Amino acid sequence: MKSMNRKEGKKIAVMAAVVMGIMVIAFLPFAAATVTSFSVTPSSGVVGVVDSYNALVTTDGVATINITIPAGFVAVQPVMGGVQIARVDFWNESTRDYYGFATITSNNADPTTKVDIDCDFGGLTVSTTQTVNYDPGAVNRFESGFGTDTSSAVITLPTEAADGSIEINITCTPFQLDDVMIAIGQFVRNPTTANDYVFTTDDGKTATVSITAQKGRAAVFRDGWWFADRNGDHKTDIYELYGDSRHTPAVGDIDNNGINDIVAFRIGWWCISKEDHSGTDWAKSFLWGNPGDKPVIGDIDNNGVVDAVIFRGGWWFVSKEDHTGTDWAKSFLWGQPGDIPVIADIDNNGVVDAVIFRGGWWFVLKEDHTGTDWAKSFLWGQANDKPIVDDIRMEGSNDVAILRNGAWWVSKRDHTGTDYGFAYGLPGDDPILNEFI
Repeated sequence: MKSMNRKEGKKIAVMAAVVMGIMVIAFLPFAAATVTSFSVTPSSGVVGVVDSYNALVTTDGVATINITIPAGFVAVQPVMGGVQIARVDFWNESTRDYYGFATITSNNADPTTKVDIDCDFGGLTVSTTQTVNYDPGAVNRFESGFGTDTSSAVITLPTEAADGSIEINITCTPFQLDDVMIAIGQFVRNPTTANDYVFTTDDGKTATVSITAQKGRAAVFRDGWWFADRNGDHKTDIYELYGDSRHTPAVGDIDNNGINDIVAFRIGWWCISKEDHSGTDWAKSFLWGNPGDKPVIGDIDNNGVVDAVIFRGGWWFVSKEDHTGTDWAKSFLWGQPGDIPVIADIDNNGVVDAVIFRGGWWFVLKEDHTGTDWAKSFLWGQANDKPIVDDIRMEGSNDVAILRNGAWWVSKRDHTGTDYGFAYGLPGDDPILNEFI
């Protein structure tokens, strides 16, 4: 590594502090007074997804910067401290030697309004804690952390409808940098409309990001309304009103007549909508369960008959086929209070599984439902996610998915990570099986 005098090192560190201020909010490539080229590459580039980005910028010096940020890109506020939001690496223009790096991390004590900026260049370091506002349209000013140097970056965040901007002023000798590599964590929510989005600098250089719509059908329940996107374009094709915010939704062929039913469960009552879903009364109702039970519909015994099941504190109770009486045909202990039950062929092997979702973990019960251990488990998701197993990809097989604050995430086939995501619904919605009509 090329050695530096303290004056040169100070200049580089000042620039790093300014760039990191930019990256906290703008998640855009650093630009210079003369930018020779730059590119911006998302991890997924999918509509509405919270994404990560890499950017490579080539310049021939910097003193004043003006960048336009397209409308639609939204900064995502971190929810915990100690999370690295971005890392920036620098190279010198004339020698192309590596100078060092800077990182931006959410502040441990106050991750939603403070960030820690740390620079490390040739043994010269600077660390500052600065205030940040992640709201769309917010204006943030970041200053360098070195003494009387007033180099700054003023960031106006874009909104859904209005462009944003970056205005940077360097008040010391212009830096001579060439390559700037920026890696941004999963803190950028992509625009909700598929299109090509162009970032521009005042010297006419552009970087285009193509945001595409990833197909994936989905359905949600919200305050008595049942919404479904049938063709995977993330727009509602079918909606029905049945029930209200007090009900828990369930979908399945509960009458075993070949037609999926929408069922509103409340304080132990199963209320089944009429087949044409007209009106707010029901075709059939029965009492099976207690207040606080979680309803599930599926062929839990793999005997060709769809069952009405309640999950209570780790116990599964299977109703009699004719749904008469308050006793049960079968029961078994599998899970804990707070678990979310799922009945589905999660492995696409022709066997319907009893599954519990707990804090991001999926536990698949043995086929004979004996014992308290499991046949298979995998970690995919987070606490407070809402699980669903359905044909999300529209390929004729079951997919494992989670709904998180209006964003759907689809697991890889082998459940080793996330395949892709898309936006459908609102925070607070419950995911439901798509085929409810």
